[in-house]
Amino acid sequence: MKKEMKNEEAVSPVIATILMVAITVVLAGVLYVWASSLAGDSTGDTLDTYVFTAEDANPNEDPVAGEPLDNLVRVGMQSGSGLNWGTLQVIISINDGTPTTCKHHEDAGAAEAGCTYEEYGDSGNKNNWEVGEGITIKEGSVDDCSASCTVEVTLIKQGAGDTEDKTLGVVSSSA
Repeated sequence: MKKEMKNEEAVSPVIATILMVAITVVLAGVLYVWASSLAGDSTGDTLDTYVFTAEDANPNEDPVAGEPLDNLVRVGMQSGSGLNWGTLQVIISINDGTPTTCKHHEDAGAAEAGCTYEEYGDSGNKNNWEVGEGITIKEGSVDDCSASCTVEVTLIKQGAGDTEDKTLGVVSSSA
């Protein structure tokens, strides 16, 4: 009687190595195509980078308790491209409280707003906030900061049409 020999190995080591190399090459190709398409699909605006600083608007005195309209903080632009004043939104939070949207001091309803802001410095361009210029943020009709407080300021560039709003910076200072 003859014995039949059966090869019980399912895949030889050579074939396994070839399959692993082929799978690696295919995955590398897919990742390369995907990464290339991400890099080439940049359809948005250029990257807006800004640096802002905040300081106490009245460093030699605390806000007066019971009196609204105190100057709180000054925010200055240290670097960045011109920012159109019409697209600026300023939001403050005092002592980690509820965020309040400030109005430009000349806007309608500014007298009743929770806070206002006014430009300082003059680069010669009245339409844009330029490097070296800044804003002074004031309490509104309510005394939100009596004695000393911490004011966090969020600066947003409002989008138009399909462009979304962009947070340009968040700074804080004691007042």
